[in-house]
Amino acid sequence: MREEFADWMTLEGRKKDGTKRPTQMQDIRKIDRVFGDLDKHYEIDGLQSVVAKLTYSNEDVENRREYYSEMKFKPQVPKSDPGHFRRLKRNFDNARSLVERYRRFCAATVGEIPEIAADADTFDPKNNTDDREKFPQPIFVRRGQEQFRKALCLAYCNACAISGCDVLDVLEAAHITPYLGRHTNHVTNGLLLRADLHILFDCGLISVDPDSFAVLVKPWLRDSVYWDFNSKPLRSALQNDLAPSRKALRLHRAEVYDVRTR
Repeated sequence: MREEFADWMTLEGRKKDGTKRPTQMQDIRKIDRVFGDLDKHYEIDGLQSVVAKLTYSNEDVENRREYYSEMKFKPQVPKSDPGHFRRLKRNFDNARSLVERYRRFCAATVGEIPEIAADADTFDPKNNTDDREKFPQPIFVRRGQEQFRKALCLAYCNACAISGCDVLDVLEAAHITPYLGRHTNHVTNGLLLRADLHILFDCGLISVDPDSFAVLVKPWLRDSVYWDFNSKPLRSALQNDLAPSRKALRLHRAEVYDVRTR
């Protein structure tokens, strides 16, 4: 766990003052000790396993489920107290919220998932400046592609945004508007797609409606297995601010999908 998290929380502006920050840092350090290095968990599964272990439902409250043995929350309320398990759930919720905040911190500083809304000005689909690095052949080097894919894997929980396929070996980072350098490696300019769907997307045979986020499939694919995806809603991103840019989707539909003919 990195100590810069405290500064990030301050800069993020989630607290009106710094009074709660020391307590939150104590809590995140405790979670780090109990579950192991949070940074390693982030590299493995985006902290999903830790979040899952810190999930305590209303059903758990009703069933009086015991909590994670090494996780001792304060203040402790005697089990004889009628509110013991409700207080326990509140403590779990607070801990899970803190881990999710740490995940956003990692995403913003390691996985390079920008902390911005989908249609914010940082990514402009109309910016067609070509910043790709060129070689005499010519060859274009896709700088940041690996981090771009990691960011999309995190945003879509390691599953294809269209099919739901969760086999990582066949999942690819698809640009909605073409790759033209690092500025287009914005998580809202991407979709995590199964390899074959990535090809169809780039070829203009499938697209996504920018208003409803429904999948669009060309009519002449009606007899193919891909027709099953037509009108199917796109899988939601982990957070709203990681959702695909409507501006970028609108450009893809107008300039790639709508102009595609047989």
